[in-house]
Amino acid sequence: MFAVPILVWPVICVLALLLSVAILIEFLTQRIPNWLNLAGVFTGLALIVFDHQWAMHLTGFLVGFGIGIMLMSKGYVSAGFSKLLIAIGTVAGPVVPLITLVVCILLILGTSVYDKVRGRYENTFEVPEELEVQDDDARRPGAWLIKGSLFLSLTTILGLLLLYQPWK
Repeated sequence: MFAVPILVWPVICVLALLLSVAILIEFLTQRIPNWLNLAGVFTGLALIVFDHQWAMHLTGFLVGFGIGIMLMSKGYVSAGFSKLLIAIGTVAGPVVPLITLVVCILLILGTSVYDKVRGRYENTFEVPEELEVQDDDARRPGAWLIKGSLFLSLTTILGLLLLYQPWK
């Protein structure tokens, strides 16, 4: 992935720090701040100076941008998620945003199938208003996982494991 092998572990540490701070801030404030996303993008752009892999970092930026905009326009993710995906793509390259897209598609398909099956066998009795769940997203099976930074952390770890294959 990187032309300079000594940069692999610092990049992994930068991604871990970026995602850890994003998880913490998102759980406390329900937002992913722009300064954190910009720090990730600038870190990825600064890596170009050291590893001379400008095509990988810029492709990661563009792929993250495209996937983030597509998922955001369909209403599946928030703007903070999209910007964090751009930052991760800029640092790690295009593979991690693509893996994120694949996992998102699998979750969306899984929840669609679950909704179809649940709707077919759902009870038809009347539920009192005070017992009814108001938030439809809270009932979806993947809703707890699609917290932007936590979801991106899991897919980034998956992407890095697939890229570096430490078991070999």
